[in-house]
Amino acid sequence: MKLLNLKIISPAVVMDLKARFISLHDKIGSFGVYPGHRPFITFLDRSVGYYIDQEGNKVNIAYDYGLFRVERNNQLFFISRIILTGKSLESLEEQLSERIKKEVIYSVGMRENIENLQRALMKVFIDSGNLNNLKK
Repeated sequence: MKLLNLKIISPAVVMDLKARFISLHDKIGSFGVYPGHRPFITFLDRSVGYYIDQEGNKVNIAYDYGLFRVERNNQLFFISRIILTGKSLESLEEQLSERIKKEVIYSVGMRENIENLQRALMKVFIDSGNLNNLKK
């Protein structure tokens, strides 16, 4: 049986997989790729797709936009900022919830850092006497 050689690339993970089929979504709609597909390239929308692994299991894929390229010899490249995989949509939902929690915590920390930086800059500005120059 011919298989697709699927390389999944994101900042968090690089995976080399074998698949029977993959279904994703681009600006036009959903599309599927079987072994022997003609070469093409497309930009992906934020969505959930899936692939059928070499054992015949369906694996769901959540992704945040990206690029998908099919080359000769069944070589596929799937590149996105975020790619999560799971056997069920529920497992993807859990992964996304965890990811969102981490992003919120990170955003709160960044906001605090920016506020601290602004206070420090204001203090330097005031200490340098520039405040008096503004009153003139």
